Amino acid sequence: MKLYLARHARAVEAEAEQGRPLSEEGRRQARTVARRLADRGVAVARIYHSPKLRAAQTARILGRCMEPAPVVMEADGLLPGDDPELWAARLGCMGCDVMLVGHLPHLGALAAFLAGGALAGAPWPEAAVLCLHREGRRRWRALWTVTADERG
Repeated sequence: MKLYLARHARAVEAEAEQGRPLSEEGRRQARTVARRLADRGVAVARIYHSPKLRAAQTARILGRCMEPAPVVMEADGLLPGDDPELWAARLGCMGCDVMLVGHLPHLGALAAFLAGGALAGAPWPEAAVLCLHREGRRRWRALWTVTADERG
């Protein structure tokens, strides 16, 4: 099973608008990453995103690059301060590739928890996607990262 952890793309400033949608730059970041994921042949059955608007918008843009189109849906447990063990337990019961779109510090904590602390403190730019592979029941290994800033 592969897991894709995606940080939402850049949102408008907090004072600018209620709900913090993606900025124009954020939409560009998400489209760039979506193309890079498509080039890698990434496809998932489901994309789960946090209730925050910027995560939902990022998830929809990323999902458009995939064939067949995944189900994109809101899920709990993906907010910045949520406990990473909640999703670690859920993932243990899943057998298909999925993507989670959320926020820091939650995504970083989840990645570190799954990979046994190996990813603790790793940088995580806006719109970046980390691919992890499950090796065995609870052991995960990071395979690669895609960002909007890569050249190519």
